[in-house]
Amino acid sequence: MEMVSGVSKRYRIPSKRKLRAEEGHQANQNRSQIQGCRATVRVAIVSILTDLQLSKCGVGLPLTLQEIFQAENTIVLLERSIMAKECPLKVAQTRLECRSRRPNVELCRDMPQFKLVNEVFTIDDTLQTLKLRLRETQDTLQLLVMSKSRLEHELAIKANTLCIDKDRCMAMRRTFPSTPRLVGSC
Repeated sequence: MEMVSGVSKRYRIPSKRKLRAEEGHQANQNRSQIQGCRATVRVAIVSILTDLQLSKCGVGLPLTLQEIFQAENTIVLLERSIMAKECPLKVAQTRLECRSRRPNVELCRDMPQFKLVNEVFTIDDTLQTLKLRLRETQDTLQLLVMSKSRLEHELAIKANTLCIDKDRCMAMRRTFPSTPRLVGSC
């Protein structure tokens, strides 16, 4: 029994040392992997935060605002054009009406009559086209305003996400356990 216990002591001691060395080696490998993952995640988070900060300006919002401005200007111009066309239409319609109700004069289809009728139809057609374009532009403006609202909402969400990621997540990562504590030395 003596010999067996002496032999086993001889084998046990290197075995403990070997296990402790392997344990230390494995702990160092784990620590290195954790630090590598931590660095990779930090780089990814910083990259995402940078992207969010760059997109915070919103590529679509300035374009939408410019399109809204252009649509509003177009609406003002179309309304002015409609008002400018209504007066000549009324004049032409009045002249045509007066021509058709002349007392003691027969109605005749002469060249001035044809020109007046043609003028009324042309101005009326132009007026209807302008009103149609005005309705289309107003619909477009309404869609642009809704799009602007949606973009502003998305930017608010991005700003909130940025605040959460930057202030809370990164602060939490700074308080991540230290390397000796991860290895288990503490």
